[in-house]
Amino acid sequence: MTAKIHYVGKLLQPGLPPQNCELVVERRPVRSSNIIVQDAAYTVDILDNDFTIVKETSTASITHTIQASSVTPYPLGFMVGWYNGGTVDMTIAITTDTMTGTDSATGSRTLGAKQRAVVEKISATGWSYAASDL
Repeated sequence: MTAKIHYVGKLLQPGLPPQNCELVVERRPVRSSNIIVQDAAYTVDILDNDFTIVKETSTASITHTIQASSVTPYPLGFMVGWYNGGTVDMTIAITTDTMTGTDSATGSRTLGAKQRAVVEKISATGWSYAASDL
């Protein structure tokens, strides 16, 4: 949403008569991602929508799981991102729904160290996966 400030008044300048003026200032909000740090096994929560989950420093391989839609009613358009800041791969797992990557592969995915991924729910039980390491 854009916020506007509207001012109508007199412009005063030294040595000149007052002049009518109108000033409109438009302010657009800055969009940023919300961050969750999870260095252990984790199940994606419905409140994680529009969040980036960061594996910060873990040197162990861990799994983050997206539950079945029948268990957690994620809405269409639900989107969550990952950044693997650790030094080893991690797994983004899906239980009974179908997650399809941009390479057309389906199922759980491995996210390499220092890589990012975004997963979006695109149908009742379908998810789209895109990652920087595909």
